[in-house]
Amino acid sequence: MGFSDFSLFFAISAIVLSAFVHAAFGFGFPMLATPLLAIQSNVQNAILFSLFPTIVVNLITLLYRRDGGPSVFHFAPLAAYSVIGTLFGTQLLINFSPEPFRLFLALIILLYLFKEKLAMHKITWIKEHQTFSMLIFGLLAGLVSGTTNIMIPVLLIYLTEIEVERNLMIRVMNLCFFSAKITQVGQFTAAGLLDTTSLIISILLSLAATIAILVGFRFRVYISNNFYDVFLKFSLYIMAFVLIFQFLASHLSHTW
Repeated sequence: MGFSDFSLFFAISAIVLSAFVHAAFGFGFPMLATPLLAIQSNVQNAILFSLFPTIVVNLITLLYRRDGGPSVFHFAPLAAYSVIGTLFGTQLLINFSPEPFRLFLALIILLYLFKEKLAMHKITWIKEHQTFSMLIFGLLAGLVSGTTNIMIPVLLIYLTEIEVERNLMIRVMNLCFFSAKITQVGQFTAAGLLDTTSLIISILLSLAATIAILVGFRFRVYISNNFYDVFLKFSLYIMAFVLIFQFLASHLSHTW
């Protein structure tokens, strides 16, 4: 895999910024890193180069945020379902264009954000049928993670609706993404996409991510619950519009 069109300095800067935000809020690394890295490469390369940094960031977050609260492994089935979804999603990424899935995910996010205006209010079936909804949202999260590298919106919708508290929500999301990325390592290796060049780059970016997230953890104490809630909704809006923009940009590039 070539690296001639990809700026290492830009990549490190993108990884450092993404890891810092992730440290402060508990999530956000792939949703920032993927579109930033894709600016100077493409979506598949962006996912490949961020693969090991994402694993490192998620693992450090899981270890750092152990607070003696409810066990994150209560949501192990959710992580397992996301792994199954990732297996399918990654195959779609390898063999097909991920663009339709970007638009699909963006529409899901916007539907959730405007649910009150659409008189949906609480999506009661999610909490009333948690076993079934865990299966559906786990598979969907894995599917969109495999194709777009962004599963957080799907997990946020599910975990918010069943009223999971903040620290546990952060650990659950990191567990799911960690599990999904481990799965992708095997798939990309089997497909011959994880070559020596991409591995070296990914290791360098992992070191940058490690330093940035350890520094960023010092700032998380300044994040209030109210600000965190506002940031969640703001992040969903940004993710939706970024996904729509990427879909339109790809579509227009093909038509031109």
